[in-house]
Amino acid sequence: MTTVPPGARLTRGTHLGYATGSIGTAAFGTVPGLLLLYYLTDVLGVAAAIAGLVVFAPKAWDVLLNPWIGSRSDRTEGRWGPRRPWMLAGGLAVLTGDVGRGAVTPGSD
Repeated sequence: MTTVPPGARLTRGTHLGYATGSIGTAAFGTVPGLLLLYYLTDVLGVAAAIAGLVVFAPKAWDVLLNPWIGSRSDRTEGRWGPRRPWMLAGGLAVLTGDVGRGAVTPGSD
């Protein structure tokens, strides 16, 4: 096992930053699984099979794309570092998708 020199440890602020980002990730992964099926079937009247596909498809998509996106972010070089542009683009995409998903109301044809 390799020991880490005392000066190389992460600061409390860095730990807090990772923890804060983890809250968003956990909420994004948990809330749809708990509430989206109910919302789609009971509120919007979507068939259960289609609602299940809507919840499952993004998770399957992640399994296929995460390795590719990870290798791309490993090779990204820029003034903000390798991950920040990807995280910004992903955050904006998630925000747009979540707002769009919640904008539908019953009877809004």
